[in-house]
Amino acid sequence: MEDDIRAFGIDLGQKAIKRDWPGVHEMLAPWLRSKLTPDDIRIFFEDSYRQMLKENGIADMYYPEYPDPKSAAMISRTPPNSASRSHSWAVKYVPSHPN
Repeated sequence: MEDDIRAFGIDLGQKAIKRDWPGVHEMLAPWLRSKLTPDDIRIFFEDSYRQMLKENGIADMYYPEYPDPKSAAMISRTPPNSASRSHSWAVKYVPSHPN
């Protein structure tokens, strides 16, 4: 059961990182799917992400350069520290919807 929960979390996380909001929506329980749209899911994740960045002094929203966690694990890079905000590990977020 623990492996199933872990697999579900990884799958959901990968879909969110790839901004596959319809895919994340499909993973929700039926009662929640009926109350939320894929755009509601996008807003939830992006607002949460934006707030986390703001709390850490980062003004712009970024998504990982390597959205597949397995690929990222193979790359040995030092993440940026608070003194130097090097974003060589990330790309600037570009909205998938023009609104």
